[in-house]
Amino acid sequence: YAPMNGTSMATPHIAGFSALLKQEYPEIGPEEIRARLMNTADIMDRYSVYEVGAGQANIAKALEVDCYATAPVDDIYLVSGNVS
Repeated sequence: YAPMNGTSMATPHIAGFSALLKQEYPEIGPEEIRARLMNTADIMDRYSVYEVGAGQANIAKALEVDCYATAPVDDIYLVSGNVS
């Protein structure tokens, strides 16, 4: 055994985290899994907050009860009635 890093080492962890999310929330799809993992990652000091994927996955945060939006809501409209 030896310490290793890089995408080859991250891939099995993210795959496992994705499986845990799917087990906890069976109705979610790949887009929401991706959003949860990215929105809950801990930003690492050595990276800019503007770098995509520059963080450490935090599965505990990702498993929290629906506190992260999956995507902007753009399909809501008023069918009939009054808005007060």
